[in-house]
Amino acid sequence: MSKLVDRLKQASDGGAAPIGFKSAALPKQLPLALIGEISLPFEFKEPPRSLDAVLVKMARLPAEPGEWNKVKTSLGTIPWGIAAGSLSEKNLVQLKEASCDFAVLTPQETGAAALLEEDLGKVVMVDPSWTDATLRSLESLPVDAVLAENVAEKTALTLQSLMELRRLSMLTGKALIVRLSYFPPEKELAALLRVQARGLLFSIKSAKDVAEIGKLRTVIENLPRPKPGKSPGSPLIPAVTGRLAENEDEDEDEE
Repeated sequence: MSKLVDRLKQASDGGAAPIGFKSAALPKQLPLALIGEISLPFEFKEPPRSLDAVLVKMARLPAEPGEWNKVKTSLGTIPWGIAAGSLSEKNLVQLKEASCDFAVLTPQETGAAALLEEDLGKVVMVDPSWTDATLRSLESLPVDAVLAENVAEKTALTLQSLMELRRLSMLTGKALIVRLSYFPPEKELAALLRVQARGLLFSIKSAKDVAEIGKLRTVIENLPRPKPGKSPGSPLIPAVTGRLAENEDEDEDEE
């Protein structure tokens, strides 16, 4: 399984540590996975431990698998993925052979056969302007997560942003990753958890950005953990249909 997908599932469980021998000694994972996006030829001087994964953005895939060596060396054991616009099934097989962990797919440019590639995490870019029916269609497809872009404002989240993010997580039924162009304060992080966000994506252009994400990680560690087991599509209001049905039966008996 993709390491990023596994990390997102841990976030869905409230950042719980794995169950097993010596699990009490393991640190709890954050309820939000932190992902950094880079553009080549950017390289990390040392593995960015504050990141759960790294997304490599490029216009085209390298011609030779050996060109990935610099990326893999600078990241150490941190999982990495690719966002390169059009990706074919053959491309995904090559990426998996190069130890790529996940791929961000653009629906309009990705071949349908690419969804059948196993072991590689698949993240689909979604647009809030899509209809409810289109967003719901993703629930039955072999997709691991969705990436929301052009939703959050440049300097602060708005109520409209939260409403759109909640709609995306609820209708798709997939782990929601949100792209942000700034580092949000504590209260906004808590709000993102409330709308079922499972990961945050930030652009990295310098070591300063990596340091800022490290500070953000400390803030998230101190946030109240959401209750585990609540799925993105679960209702906010308890269902009352069963009780209403009982009342209707009682009324019919009285008649």
